[in-house]
Amino acid sequence: AMDACEEYQLNIPELSPETREKIISISPEWHTINNPVDIWPAMGISRHPFGEVLRTTIEAVLSDNKIHAVLLIVGAWFESISPPFSEIVLEVADKFKDKPIVWAPYEGWLYKITAREIEDKIKDHGRVAIFSSPKKALKALSRLAEYSEFQEESSNWYAY
Repeated sequence: AMDACEEYQLNIPELSPETREKIISISPEWHTINNPVDIWPAMGISRHPFGEVLRTTIEAVLSDNKIHAVLLIVGAWFESISPPFSEIVLEVADKFKDKPIVWAPYEGWLYKITAREIEDKIKDHGRVAIFSSPKKALKALSRLAEYSEFQEESSNWYAY
């Protein structure tokens, strides 16, 4: 994913101290929080439920003024947690309507939940884009960024 960000000229900003503190609050003491955010230490070692770690992290990142979109590389098995991944991501998407969320799923190895099952729930909502790979997701985000810049520039063309 980081290579694709470089290829598509997507900036990976540093997280604000406030964002980092929110994520640190649910992470093991030794875990360093950077962008991209790795939630595995908090998932595996902290005493916080998986759903809380996932929701807190996504909301913290999207609350950061330097962050304009988020790519989730999350396994399909997260649908088995309570609350399920689809519920968490859709609630967060409703809360942050001006920031795109894209998901690049990978299939679980312990659970019989497929990305397609979750995709059907998320697609119906219309707030989260789903791509077959992080690279494809980041390519789409780069095009969205280009279009956004074009719109901003073209709005300055007309003086009334």
